[in-house]
Amino acid sequence: DDAAVLNIPSDQKLVQSVDHLKTFIDDPYLFGQLSALHALSDAFAMNAAPHSAQALVQLPLASEAIQRRDMLQVMQGAIKVLDEHKCALVGGHTSEDTQLNVGFCINAVAQTSDLLHKKGAKKGQVLILTQPIGTGTLLAAHMRGLASGLDINAALEHMLQSNQEAAQVFQKFNASACTDVTGFGLLGHLVEMLKDDMLNNDVLHNEKLGACLHLNKLPALPGAQSLLQAGITSSLQPQNARLRHAIYNQQVDTHHINYPLLFDPQTCGGLLATVNADQADLCLKALQTSGYEQAAIIGEITELPESG
Repeated sequence: DDAAVLNIPSDQKLVQSVDHLKTFIDDPYLFGQLSALHALSDAFAMNAAPHSAQALVQLPLASEAIQRRDMLQVMQGAIKVLDEHKCALVGGHTSEDTQLNVGFCINAVAQTSDLLHKKGAKKGQVLILTQPIGTGTLLAAHMRGLASGLDINAALEHMLQSNQEAAQVFQKFNASACTDVTGFGLLGHLVEMLKDDMLNNDVLHNEKLGACLHLNKLPALPGAQSLLQAGITSSLQPQNARLRHAIYNQQVDTHHINYPLLFDPQTCGGLLATVNADQADLCLKALQTSGYEQAAIIGEITELPESG
């Protein structure tokens, strides 16, 4: 038919999201996997179970035979990931562009009581990050031929790790807020979690909550720190760095090796969640046991300091 017809359980909520990636690696099969995981991650961040997906693929201009080959490899990679998460591919659309772009519209379902939301952090809770950061600088270096192959392989291993089980661990330990860390970088997504709900008001001084981050606790991907120290950054880094005005303590050590990681845009990044302090160590241990070996407590939720 011309459209998909979906049967959604009557006792569950439908959760929808859409996301896409521009190619950054010359392997259509691997890129298909990463694109599917990237799109699924928004559903995982809300602890929703994937139900169905539609693909949006832009193929590079080429002969029909080459486009058919690339399309087959991309979709084989994507379907591998979708099948692993019991998510049916029910349709899609293709077009042509100057480079490969792959995206998915994801339908997911969840009980209302099981959903995790971006906002809901509370004073005194701790911040837990499930994956090391640094994909932005690593991929930028890779595209310039400046990255170590071992470092890129290590990054890809983390990028291929699904966030679904991490969300389930957070739900088990009553996380009050959760989001995935992607293009806005760690600081950008943290600010989103803390922003006041006042409509049409993005002024940070009106927020009621702040956060204390421990730079020395940030987990970093191999090679990311040295590349950032060498000035190799993603094209999105300068835009993300504009949020440095959100940092209350402007005397922070900007020369700290992990400071640039705050603004590094992530691809297929991990989850950032807030958990009660008395549950944090148990939650962290459960995450590490579930395969998120570099999950770390990176800070606490505080009251927003008075501006001075």
